Amino acid sequence: QKPRNALSALFTHRVNAFVEAYKQGMINAQRTGAATQTARKAVQKMMTRQEAQQILGVKEHDSINDMMQRYARLAEANDPGKGGSPYLRAKIDQAKEAVIKSS
Repeated sequence: QKPRNALSALFTHRVNAFVEAYKQGMINAQRTGAATQTARKAVQKMMTRQEAQQILGVKEHDSINDMMQRYARLAEANDPGKGGSPYLRAKIDQAKEAVIKSS
């Protein structure tokens, strides 16, 4: 029983250390902007206007001003500097760019 408990304790310790290292790495990446840059690269394929409208939650007949207001709200809510997702923020930024380019 003791060897099994010792092995379990070692495993738990290593998992906890890995989780803490991962968390710190994410914090550091967000501080330097590396997480945002990586997320932007992951979503760099060309987005259609329809995809952009779905992401922004707008309709085809909405004005560009309405779309930009929606973008501003979503961008603020997903700001990586405030705990938001770098991936989602990159998708939202790309959606804005796609709407502008297709206008």
